[in-house]
Amino acid sequence: MNQCEAAKLYEERVNRIIKAMQLEEPDRVPLIPPEEGFWVSSYAGYSVADVTYDYSLMAAAWEKAFDDFPEWDAAYAPFCVWSGPMFEFAGITQFALAGKDGSAQKMHQWKQVSCMSADEYEELISDPYKFILEKIVPRRCRELAKPYPVNAIAFSKAFLEFLNWLEFWGKKAEEWKNKYGMPVLAGGFTEAPIDFLMDHLRGFKELSLDLRQLPKDTIIRACEALLPYMIKWATIGSRPATFPPIFIPLHFAPFISPRDFKELYWPTFRKLVYSLVELGYSVIIYCEADWTPHLAYLKELPKGKVIAQFETMDMKKAKRLVGDTVCLMGNLPYDLLVYGTKEKIEEYTKKLIDEAGAGGGFIMSANKIFGENVDPRLMRYWCEATVKYGTY
Repeated sequence: MNQCEAAKLYEERVNRIIKAMQLEEPDRVPLIPPEEGFWVSSYAGYSVADVTYDYSLMAAAWEKAFDDFPEWDAAYAPFCVWSGPMFEFAGITQFALAGKDGSAQKMHQWKQVSCMSADEYEELISDPYKFILEKIVPRRCRELAKPYPVNAIAFSKAFLEFLNWLEFWGKKAEEWKNKYGMPVLAGGFTEAPIDFLMDHLRGFKELSLDLRQLPKDTIIRACEALLPYMIKWATIGSRPATFPPIFIPLHFAPFISPRDFKELYWPTFRKLVYSLVELGYSVIIYCEADWTPHLAYLKELPKGKVIAQFETMDMKKAKRLVGDTVCLMGNLPYDLLVYGTKEKIEEYTKKLIDEAGAGGGFIMSANKIFGENVDPRLMRYWCEATVKYGTY
């Protein structure tokens, strides 16, 4: 297509997503598969290790998918196959990289490690930036923990590679807009304060014990101290806009009690969302695992500013309880795209649209981030079924 056609298609796709987010009825239900690069690389014939170390191969894999599945309305998260060279220069210990610490064919794995002890909370609360920079970063990056000047050289190499990575993908996003009419879904990234505390500082097991062994006020003050940095993280490099939204994956909530959610998780997460909306951003939250016990809280979020993607959720119930506040996104079972049939995919796609898509406010997606084993034929059936049953 020429650039004028691509611009028109880009506008159609963005408007389709914005209307759904704002709880209006677009021309059809938007389709945004939760693909981060692991499946498209396999589909194009590359291993995850290949695209981790060669950004041009990752881009080529996405572009093949754009050509073959034009029904997609956005690239979900094309930059989530992280930079292998950058992480190697820093000596990062948090991830098992494809082809290095794990199989070349499998997605990167997150290691559950604790980089902070329970007796360091007050130091974190006093000055989060200083504590993370001086204590946590060297613990997570072995090359940065080495004596000067080795650590300085390692930091320079990692930072320059990060700038190279940013420049490459920034140019690609603009190229995809002009050549394929394809928007990138997320304009920035951040985490709920308690999720950051779990993911990057204490670890799942340790934070779970903290909730039982430490005063609740300690956890609350830590989350409050981290909140300004979570807001800053979201807004670095992205201008306030209705589209693309800020992406916030929600990790810890399904594993804590309703009381702990109410007291420890929700207050600072709610402040984070409202702060971003007040700055002019919109938000997409990924409610991982089963959010049913916490579903009603989403009614407190700003209306028409939030896309809520669900992994495990009765979408009919979600539509009834919070469909007038947040745009629902989800949640075709991933297994259907691996082992299903055309008939089963069509049946489930229609069911989702009937239950969650009435009157708008719904985006078709799947319930899990794609691995490498999605069947391309089943992807084709899903695209066709979404257009067939999702046209208003």
